[in-house]
Amino acid sequence: MKAPEAAVPMEEIQWRESHNIYQPACRPLPDFLSTIDLISNDLISNSGNPPADRPLLVFLEQRCADRMKRHAGQDILREQAGILCGQAYQSDEQSYVVIESAIAVDTLGDAGHFRFHQNSWQGFWINLSDSHNIIGWYHTHPGMGIFLSATDLRTQQLYFSSAWQIAMVIDPISRETGIFYGPLGTRLEEDSCFIYLQKGPQ
Repeated sequence: MKAPEAAVPMEEIQWRESHNIYQPACRPLPDFLSTIDLISNDLISNSGNPPADRPLLVFLEQRCADRMKRHAGQDILREQAGILCGQAYQSDEQSYVVIESAIAVDTLGDAGHFRFHQNSWQGFWINLSDSHNIIGWYHTHPGMGIFLSATDLRTQQLYFSSAWQIAMVIDPISRETGIFYGPLGTRLEEDSCFIYLQKGPQ
C-alpha cells in the first residue's frame, strides 16, 4: 500500500505539536462489558470472556464487522481498504479499543496492492462522525493470507503508530481475518478479539 497522496507538496506541510492529541480515556472494562453482549462470529473467533493478560483487547461491533465483510467481498480481484473508527480506553493495566464504525475508502490498485488518492479522503471525512476517533485501518489480501507486508508495516508506523491503533487484514477468499497493533504491527491472539452487540435499553 502506498502512502496517501498529499493535496499540497510535502515541503509545504508544517507539523505542529498539539496538547489535544487523542489519548485513550479511562473506563473500567467491567463498565463497558455491562453495556454489550459478546457473541461468536466467523470473522473473528472468541472464547466468550476477555483474558486478563493481553496487551490489547479489540471489541468489534457486529454491524461494523458485517459491513467490512461485505466490502471485502465486493471485488476479490483487487485489494479493498477502509478506516476503523471508535474509542480507545484504559482500564487499570488493561488497554482496549472499541470499533464502532468501518468506513470504506475508494482506492486504486489490483490484487496485490492499493493506494489512496485525493478523492479517497474527501469521501472519508464526509462520513466521519464527530464522536468517533480514528482507531486504525483495514484492507484485504485476496487469496494471499493474513500478514502485514513491508509496505503495510510502513503505513502502520507512519500513520497508526500508537500502541492502541490497529490494522485489520481480511482475506475474502479464505475468509480469514487477523488484527495487528502498534508501531511494530504485532499480531493479536484470536482470543483478544471480540464481536459484540450493544445492549438495548433496560
